[in-house]
Amino acid sequence: MKSSIDPLKRNLECFVSIVLFIVGLAGTATQALEFEVLERNPVLKDCPQTLRWGRAHTFSERLCYHDEDTLLESTWNADLSKRGIPASDQWDGTYAPTTSGLYEHLFSGGNGGNYVDHHVDASQSLILYGRTIRLTGEIKKGDSARLATFLDENDIVTCAYANFCPYAGVISLDSPGGNLAEALRLADLIRNYQFATLLEEDSRCESSCAFLFFAGYTNYAGFFFPRRFAHETALIGVHQPRLEVPGGQYNAEQLNDAVQIANTVQSQALTSFVDSRIDMLVLKQMYATPSHDMSYLTPARMGRVAQILGRDFARAETLAREQAINFCAGEYELQSGRPPAPTLLDNLVLRKTAFVTYEDAGDFACYGTRMPDNRWLVDACFGQDCLIALCTLGPEDFSGDSPSQDQTDANSYKGLCPSDEAAGARFKGETFRFSLGIALDRLQTRQRLAYVSDVLNDHFAFLTSYQREQSNFFLSTFDAQSRIPVEYCGRIDFGARKVVMLLQTALNSAGFDAGPEDGLMGPRTAQAIRDANSQRLSLSDLRPSETLLQALGVSSEITKTLRLCAQG
Repeated sequence: MKSSIDPLKRNLECFVSIVLFIVGLAGTATQALEFEVLERNPVLKDCPQTLRWGRAHTFSERLCYHDEDTLLESTWNADLSKRGIPASDQWDGTYAPTTSGLYEHLFSGGNGGNYVDHHVDASQSLILYGRTIRLTGEIKKGDSARLATFLDENDIVTCAYANFCPYAGVISLDSPGGNLAEALRLADLIRNYQFATLLEEDSRCESSCAFLFFAGYTNYAGFFFPRRFAHETALIGVHQPRLEVPGGQYNAEQLNDAVQIANTVQSQALTSFVDSRIDMLVLKQMYATPSHDMSYLTPARMGRVAQILGRDFARAETLAREQAINFCAGEYELQSGRPPAPTLLDNLVLRKTAFVTYEDAGDFACYGTRMPDNRWLVDACFGQDCLIALCTLGPEDFSGDSPSQDQTDANSYKGLCPSDEAAGARFKGETFRFSLGIALDRLQTRQRLAYVSDVLNDHFAFLTSYQREQSNFFLSTFDAQSRIPVEYCGRIDFGARKVVMLLQTALNSAGFDAGPEDGLMGPRTAQAIRDANSQRLSLSDLRPSETLLQALGVSSEITKTLRLCAQG
C-alpha cells in the first residue's frame, strides 16, 4: 500500500516516534512506562551501604550506619522532611539562586567547607532521605507530560526558585528504553528539576533510558556536579539509534525531510550527552554497537558516570580471566583516560593464586594475589605509583619534610622486594633503564607472579588494622565482574586455557612439539609457536595468532567461536 511522508511531516512528534525508536533487548516483553512513589527509600533500607569514589588506593565511605534497630545518620546528612525539604535551620527558602547566595548557603555554608563539599552534602542527603519515584517499563510518546502531571499531583517537586531544586527528589529507573524523542523530553524534566537518578539492585537502564539516567546532575553558577547513583548489580546498556521509515514511495524532498528530522533528534541527543558530561568513551561505545544489539558499560565506565553503591570484597579461590582483564582494562582506562591497551589482554597471566599483566612498552602494570581468606589484594598503576616500583627505591630516594620522615618512608618499603633475589635485582636494574612493562616482560612467568605476590603481601603486612578494613587494596565484587570491554570484542584471548589447548593440539598434530596439551603456556609451547611462525608464516614473532591457527589447519568456523563476545 502506497504511503506518503507528508502527513507525518505535518505531525513532527508522530514522525519522530517512528524513525528514531531505540529498543531494548530483542524479544523482551515490555510494559508502558509506569510511575510509583516509593514508601521507603530503597537505598536507606539496605543500610549500611558503601559509596566509593575510586578503586585502588582510596577509602570507602559509609553513607549511614545501624546501631541495633536505630539508624544513625552520618554527620553530613541533612534532616529532610517527608517531601525532602531540609530543616529550616539549614534552608529557609529565602535565598535566590545567585552566585553570592549559592556560595553562602550551598557552597560555603558557614562551616568552612567549599562548594564541592556542599554539593556532596546535598546529593548524599537526597539519595538517602529524599522521596523516590520509580519509573519502570517502555518509554512511549506522551510519557513526559504524564510524568509532569504525576509530579504535580503528588506534590513532589520542591524548588525554591526556578532551576534551583537541590532537594527535589530521586528518580529510580528500570527500563528497556523506547522512544528517543520522548526520552530526551523526560531527561529535560529530570535535569530542570535537578532530580538525582538511581539504578537499584538488579535494575537495567537500556538504550534511550540511559539519557534519563545521565540527566541526574546540577549545574549552579557554573559549577557542575553529577547526582547519579547505581547499585553494583545494575546495568546500563547502549547502542546506535535505529532509523525506521514507514514503507511506501517517497520523492527526494520527502526523504530529505526525513533525514533532517532524524538529524535534529540525533543532534538533541548528542547535546544532552555532552551537557551531562558523559565520558566520550561511552559515546564511542554507543555508536560502535549495532542497533539490533546491546552493549553494557563495564564497571570502569559505570564508575565514571555514576557513584556506585553497595560494593563488597570479592572472595574467590580462582578468578576468571574475564574478571582479571575487566579490572585491569578498567583501571587503565580510569587512570589514563584512554581505551584499554590491547597488550593488557595479550600479556595477562593468571594462575590460581596470582595474576599480572602490563602494557608492552609502557609504564602501566596491573596485578593481584589471593589472600588466605580468598580476598584478592590488587594494585594497578603507572610508573613510580606502583608498589612493584617502590620496592626498588632506597632511603636515598626519599626526600620528605624531615630526615626522620624520610627514614620512616624508607623503612615502610624495606620488605617490598621479591623473595627471588636474582629476579629482584634484575627487575630493579631494568626499571631504571626501561619501562615497567619491559622490566616485567624480561622476567620469567614464574618469577613475575612470585614477585608481584611477594610485593603485595609485604605491603599488606605494613598496613594498620584500620587500613586493612577500609582501604580499596582489595578487589571488590563490582571490580571483578566478567564483562569484557567492547574494545576487546572480536579478538582471541590466547591465554585462555581452552584456546591454549586447541593451539597445543594443532601444533603437535603439525609436528611442532608443544608438550602436554594441558592449556598452560609453558616454554615448550612457546618454542613451538616460534618455530611454527617461522616455518609456516615466515615470521619471527613469538606470539600466537588467528592466522597461525588457520595455517595449522584450524578452520575459520572454529576460530570464530573463540573470539571474545562471540554469540552462542
